Amino acid sequence: MKKTFKKIAASIMAITSLAMSTSGLNSMAETTEIESENLGFGEGLISESEDDLNAFAAQFEPDNQIVPFAAASLPSSVDLSTSPCFPPIGNQGSIGSCTAWASTYYQYSYEVNKLNNVTSTADRVIYSPKWTYNNINSGVDNGSSYTNAYTLLKNQGAVTLNEFPYSSSGYDLQDLPTYDGAIEDMRNALNTRLSFYGTYSISGSGTAITSNKDSDLNQVKTALNNGKVLTFQTYNDFNYKKGTGSWSNTKLVYRCYNAPNSGSHAMTIVGYNDKVTCDIKGKGTI
Repeated sequence: MKKTFKKIAASIMAITSLAMSTSGLNSMAETTEIESENLGFGEGLISESEDDLNAFAAQFEPDNQIVPFAAASLPSSVDLSTSPCFPPIGNQGSIGSCTAWASTYYQYSYEVNKLNNVTSTADRVIYSPKWTYNNINSGVDNGSSYTNAYTLLKNQGAVTLNEFPYSSSGYDLQDLPTYDGAIEDMRNALNTRLSFYGTYSISGSGTAITSNKDSDLNQVKTALNNGKVLTFQTYNDFNYKKGTGSWSNTKLVYRCYNAPNSGSHAMTIVGYNDKVTCDIKGKGTI
């Protein structure tokens, strides 16, 4: 028996390195020690400028505005990945479907489950990134943009992962659902659609986060503290070091950069932790 979703309005948050974005659902939404690394997974984000993202956001009327708290009033950590509303970590494989994973699999699934007051992973519904990618990649595995992904979620919603399982092959329109009942599933997807999207702006260059109280982080941390999963765009090459203290065995990425042939990547932010520390220059200071 199919689950019937409540149809209610709320807002989702997304962010990019150039612009943080807020979206919503009409639902049931410098030293030799520094190492560099391309992590070797699929990329696929067709990056967009802050102006492009803001112009897209202007099509939507916000149903609420989030005013950043003072940094001192925020908790020291937030982790939304522990919520039963958040899907398990998946793997996009070798194709350029990262935008669909960030927007649909993680953010959209989380927000729909939250709006339907899901309290158990047994009741969690997960939406298909393959549905989104196959619809918006123009039939070629060359990636996709955030505005196209959110436009699809606004106009057509999404089918679930069970209805359209993910694989890293077959990425064009001919590989959309054709099983018995597929038309009904796509019609039902219209009952759960994006109703709001917006942006928060953070400069993609010339901005250094110098401490866990840096004001550049306030909007991001506030949105996370308000229960909003975020998406963002980044380069796919990173500088990292091992952390300090209890993080001494953990690689911490502290900077991304535009290396030759580096692609853009869509990712999801699920939380923050002010206690994570790294001695970047190896001089005994955090």
